[in-house]
Amino acid sequence: MKNPLYRLIIVSSLPVMAQMVSAQVLFTDNFTVSGGADASTDGANKELATRQGGTAATSSYTSYFTDTWNIQVGSSTDVAAPDSNHLLLARDGAVQNNLNISASATGPLSISFDMYNRETSDSPPANAWCAFTLQAAGAYPFPVVGGGEFGMLNRQNGGIQLFNGGGNMEPGGWDTAGFALDTHWSLTFANTAGTGSAFDGTGSQVTIVNGTTTLGTITLAQLNSNLELGFRVDNSGFPANLLLVGIDNLSVEVTAVPEPSSALLIPAGLGLLALVRRRRA
Repeated sequence: MKNPLYRLIIVSSLPVMAQMVSAQVLFTDNFTVSGGADASTDGANKELATRQGGTAATSSYTSYFTDTWNIQVGSSTDVAAPDSNHLLLARDGAVQNNLNISASATGPLSISFDMYNRETSDSPPANAWCAFTLQAAGAYPFPVVGGGEFGMLNRQNGGIQLFNGGGNMEPGGWDTAGFALDTHWSLTFANTAGTGSAFDGTGSQVTIVNGTTTLGTITLAQLNSNLELGFRVDNSGFPANLLLVGIDNLSVEVTAVPEPSSALLIPAGLGLLALVRRRRA
C-alpha cells in the first residue's frame, strides 16, 4: 500500500473587515430639575443642561397648551412613575422637541421612552390616549399626521393606533384592550432594508417594541427629512382633566454604518493553515 504524503500549505488570507460602530447617543432627557415642578410658559426647557445628555444636548422644546399647568417638567404628580421627576402632560398638553433628528440618522434611529397613563378620579374613557409623533416643526395638533410623517397613539386600555402619510394604519388586532400595557417603548426607524436611514429616500419602516415584546415591523410611506419628535395627551372631555400622562427617560440613538477595523487585519502570509493530502503515484 502506498504511503500518503502530507504537504503543509500556507494560504494567504484576505484582510478581515470587522467591527460595527456602537450606537451614537444623540440625546437623552430624564426631565429631572431642581426645586420642584415648573409649569411656566417655558417650563419644558428648565435646566436643559443638567437634564440632557448626548452629542445633541441641549435640545429645547416647543410647548402647546391652553393652560400653563398642562405641561410640567420635573413633576411629582403621581402617574405611577418610578421616580418623582418626569414630564407631565394634561388637558391637551403637548411638546415638540426642536432637534432635527433625521439630519444625524446615518443608519437606523432608535427612540425610546417611558409613557405612564393615569386616569384621574373623573375616570377617562378607555380610549383616552397619549401620542408620540415624528412631525414637521409646528405640526399641531397630532397624532393624526401629514404626508411623510408618523404618529403612534397609545390608549388608556392598551390599544395602539398608527398614522402615516396622512392616513390611518391599523395592523390587525392592535387597537384592542390589553394589547400593549408595558410603560416602556422603543421605536426603531430604518430604511426598508433595515440597515440604513429611514429619511434618505430609500424607503422607511418602523419596528415597535413594548417592554420586551416586539409588536412588529411596519412598512411606512417614505418619511421626510427635518422631522421632530413630540408627545401629546388626549383632550377628550376638555376642559375636564380626564387623563394625566408622564413621559420619562427619553433617548434617541443612531446606529452608525459599519467601519473597517485595522486592528483585526490579518497580514498576508500569516493566514490560514491548510493541510492537503496528496497520494504518491
